[in-house]
Amino acid sequence: MGARRRAVLGGGVCLAASLAVTGVAIGSGEQRGQAVRSGAAVRWTATWSASMGGATAKPVSASSYTLRDVVRVSAGGSAVRIRLSNFYARQNAVIGRVMVAPARQGAPAGRFVPVTFNGRRQVTIPAGKHAASDAVRLRVGAGADLIVDTHVRKSPAKVSFHATGKATTRVARGDHAGAKAAGAFTVSKTSRYFLTGVDVSGSRRVVVAFGDSITDGSGSTTDRDRRYPDRLAARLRGRLAVTNAGIAGNRMLDDQVSRGAGLAGVRRFTSHALDQQPGVRTVILLQGGNDITGRTPPRTAAEMVAGYRKMVAAAHKRGIRVLGGTITPRTGASGHTAAKERVRAEVNRRIRAGGVFDGVIDFDAALRDPARPARLRAAYDSGDHRHPNDRGYAAMAAAVNLGLL
Repeated sequence: MGARRRAVLGGGVCLAASLAVTGVAIGSGEQRGQAVRSGAAVRWTATWSASMGGATAKPVSASSYTLRDVVRVSAGGSAVRIRLSNFYARQNAVIGRVMVAPARQGAPAGRFVPVTFNGRRQVTIPAGKHAASDAVRLRVGAGADLIVDTHVRKSPAKVSFHATGKATTRVARGDHAGAKAAGAFTVSKTSRYFLTGVDVSGSRRVVVAFGDSITDGSGSTTDRDRRYPDRLAARLRGRLAVTNAGIAGNRMLDDQVSRGAGLAGVRRFTSHALDQQPGVRTVILLQGGNDITGRTPPRTAAEMVAGYRKMVAAAHKRGIRVLGGTITPRTGASGHTAAKERVRAEVNRRIRAGGVFDGVIDFDAALRDPARPARLRAAYDSGDHRHPNDRGYAAMAAAVNLGLL
């Protein structure tokens, strides 16, 4: 892997350098972005995110196409900022136009507003870089939906993507950004491309959910926003923002970029949980299941606790707290053996014992079958004995003590 793609703990790409293309400085914690036309500075709060996990073939064969994404913001504001990523591509991406509008039931519910980058409608994002837009004057409320249309004027052969979007991305060949009618959007995908974040104006505290497929929402209903971070955002509406930095298949200690599952958690943590989340004050870290069930031999409990400590140390340097989630039940899931279950039990014992995180959220206890505690409760099982269903994710959100946040 090239040096430009090595990120987070141990040195590598940091978002502050990557965003030089737009002139928007990104640092830890609270940030100031582009000035709006009036010249007033804008303080940003992360309100939605999708972590990039690798590169994949562009969504349609055309060199020019438009992506239509619908995102639900967790916090509102009077202005928004759009963040795009070309991090895993090998060629530059030329973005022709970006347009945003309020949405209702997946359709435009108001006029589209143009998005600019350093005052221009078009932006070229070099390979391995990110871009953040200027402030867009658009008032959105907490829990509201936004449509983001991105016209890719010149696409890399392979584009950065978030594989498990749990939402429908519609694609049209050519430039249809801002089209009221959706007839040209004939292709549907369930991954996110380019779009990695939405920020809103204002200063609010942000809770970042960081992890793998359990955080990413595998097993939940597509287009219904029923992942556990979504449910947690609904509980906190009007008080705190919640963003999702989960990647399905992500491991804490092994890179999985070739599978679209991202750099190892310890390598992407600073970038995805801290740098890309303006306003972050708390991280809920739920990771390690793939290092056990998805790996033979599994990582040891000692290796995993050491990984947790690295991420906690990185957060503490920024004054950010980390709450640790116990690894959820998975007996009966493909690849999970009795030996791997013993590792999971030991990791959870160490998490509960304290001294690793600033607080503990016992997701395992919230989801397990009281009669068979190594298994998911049947009512919460999506069917693979590993990923919760919508009810299970609601139970996870309910298990979060809001006082810890």
